[in-house]
Amino acid sequence: MPDAQLAFVDRCVVIDHGSRPPRARVLALVTNSGWRPEQSSDNEDDKRYGFLAWTENLGFKSHSSAAEWVDRTVGAIKQWPDHKGSLSEHPIAIADSSRELIDVHPALSRSEYLAAIDSAKELIRLGESYEVCLTNRFSVRMPRHAAVLTAQRMRALYLAMRRRNPAPYGALLWYDDLQAGVASCSPERFLRVTPDKTNTVSGDRRVEMRPIKGTCRRDPLADSAEDRRRAESLRSDAKERAENLMIVDLIRHDLGWIARGGTVAVPGLMEIESFATVHQMVSTVCAQLPSDGVGDVGALAHCFPPGSMTGAPKRRTTQIIDTLEGPRGVYSGCLGYFSA
Repeated sequence: MPDAQLAFVDRCVVIDHGSRPPRARVLALVTNSGWRPEQSSDNEDDKRYGFLAWTENLGFKSHSSAAEWVDRTVGAIKQWPDHKGSLSEHPIAIADSSRELIDVHPALSRSEYLAAIDSAKELIRLGESYEVCLTNRFSVRMPRHAAVLTAQRMRALYLAMRRRNPAPYGALLWYDDLQAGVASCSPERFLRVTPDKTNTVSGDRRVEMRPIKGTCRRDPLADSAEDRRRAESLRSDAKERAENLMIVDLIRHDLGWIARGGTVAVPGLMEIESFATVHQMVSTVCAQLPSDGVGDVGALAHCFPPGSMTGAPKRRTTQIIDTLEGPRGVYSGCLGYFSA
């Protein structure tokens, strides 16, 4: 897969699981055929390279065709079965898929991984880094009858993964042109930019990052005495607190370059949040982005990659990781959306 993959979504179904009963919003974009990028853009690069011209081919060409798609989609949604409980509780072709992952292979053998740890420690001792988030990537070989990856197989694998590891930020992507997909079950939100509701006059935006550093497995009996003991042990663990604090400082530094002066704050430091299978130590760092400053895309580019998966200082540490692990690609990356 490429290092980055973007998609312009001109139609979507957004399901609000928070409402009772859940509500679905069906959205479709209609292209204004009379609009021309050269007429509306003052950016010389846009005019020179036709950067915006591709948008003319997006969306529906008429309101009637968009309305037809919306009506057809709404009709299909009304035919959905009335599930009770989470979708992940319903076995949809997941039993067999969960057993099809065979021959698990680490990218680094045990001896190679231990050698990489020793190398990282030596580089830290030499002052090249404060913290290196070294990982080991695993790959699996599918059985011959399941070797061809399809959207349906990716969905089945994702549902199996979500059933075993429910998380707030689950996601499934499928790119038909690449014949590749991404399945993710993550508890961590990397970055969010929203209008600043405390100061609507200035047009500032609020940026928030919630790094996770520090994890322990939950007791099978949720909220048992043992489960609470594990959470408290994580809260007081000196190593985990040190790692979390270093990433908080890294993120404060990242945001300090793009935020309005004096607005970087840490409203939540080393708080324990409990998920289905793990307790995790989470901090919250936020700031104000001035209306005449960096845009939302620029904020993402400046803060990427997530410090909780790299270490500090970020640039040098990512170079170290690339040497010790090799290119990570989409593994440990992030996915998300921009919305008008």
